[in-house]
Amino acid sequence: MRLSNCDCIYLEPTDYEIAECFFESSPIAKKPHKCCECGRIIEPGEKYIRESGKWTGEFSVYKTCIDCFSVREEMFCEGYLYTTLWENVCEYLRDVDYEISEKCLLALTPRARDMILDIIEEDLKELEKIE
Repeated sequence: MRLSNCDCIYLEPTDYEIAECFFESSPIAKKPHKCCECGRIIEPGEKYIRESGKWTGEFSVYKTCIDCFSVREEMFCEGYLYTTLWENVCEYLRDVDYEISEKCLLALTPRARDMILDIIEEDLKELEKIE
C-alpha cells in the first residue's frame, strides 16, 4: 500500500480487478492519442502513460495524460478503475464538502489542479442556484 500525503479516494475492491499481467511505460507521443480519463488529445511530443494488461481474460491498452495520471497517483491510494477517474473525483469532492488539502493540490500538475478547482467552482455555483 502506498502512503500518500494527499486526500485518498478508496474504491471497494469489487469495483476494480487486478490484472493477470500488466505492463506500464512512459512514452513520448509520436501521434495524437486520446486520454482514457479526461478525453483530452495527447499531442505528439507530449509524454503520457501507456498501460496494457489482461483483465478477466481480455487484453486492453489505456493511455493516460500526465495530468490525469498525477491525480490517480496522488488521490487513489489502493486501486482505481480505468475511465472512471473524474467520476470518482467528483463523488469524493462532494462527500468531503469540497474540502481538499492544499498539500494535495500542490502535488498535482497545474492542469490537474485547475481541473479539480473547476469542478469545485462549477458544483458550488450549481448549489447556489438551488438554494
